[in-house]
Amino acid sequence: MLSCHYVAILLGCTAVVKGLYAGEFSLQCAPLTLQRSDPLVSPGIASNHVHCIAGGNNFSRNMPGALDATDSPQTSCNVDIDHSNYWVPCLYHINGNNTYSLVPYTGNVCWTLHLSRIDQHTLD
Repeated sequence: MLSCHYVAILLGCTAVVKGLYAGEFSLQCAPLTLQRSDPLVSPGIASNHVHCIAGGNNFSRNMPGALDATDSPQTSCNVDIDHSNYWVPCLYHINGNNTYSLVPYTGNVCWTLHLSRIDQHTLD
């Protein structure tokens, strides 16, 4: 995970050198739920695979839009103002006897990198 953080720092330094401003923040999210839901790809119906979900506790397969997530009263992330949802397909391990075991989902870390142009006139 540290290598990803270093990559974000390097991207930020590169952006500043090229005349861009880079703002980066990270957040850590504990698991919220595991379910066959993907409100973007399969709204209102069961997804064809299981997702590991973190973030705002309003997550539902019936969410009509992103605002439902941001209206969540609580979040599983360490940044209280971020009530977004983050979900990824769950991973499974194939055992020696051809059965599957769910790989434990312990949470995720998200990095956001925002790039914008520096206005030279505002720096003078």
